Amino acid sequence: MSKNVLVILSHPYIQYSFTHQHLSEKLAKLPNVTVRHVDQIKRKGMHFDPKEEQKFWNEADTIVLEFPLYWYHGPASLKQYLYDVLTTDWAFEGAHKLIGKNLLILTTTGGLESEYKTGGDHGFRS
Repeated sequence: MSKNVLVILSHPYIQYSFTHQHLSEKLAKLPNVTVRHVDQIKRKGMHFDPKEEQKFWNEADTIVLEFPLYWYHGPASLKQYLYDVLTTDWAFEGAHKLIGKNLLILTTTGGLESEYKTGGDHGFRS
């Protein structure tokens, strides 16, 4: 079991999503869980402060990316957040700060389960 969990929530219209509102509220009440709602973090222009956000990632044993799936990808705010936070000198070359951490993806779709099965509108198997 993880000691510290960081949930990176990205949903630009969370007020319309019962699922993500409910999940993020429940997760935030759990001990040792921190929820960072990307769309509510103060930015410098369009960019996130990598040093500030990396502090949260450094303290976490498990990172959860929570987002709705839009046209087979996450929201633009999540992409920008990851681009800004996962800097080369911190996440990759030299430091490798993500080694040993768990990554979970928690996503939802606006479609029905039947649309994602064989023969469904999207043509994928479940």
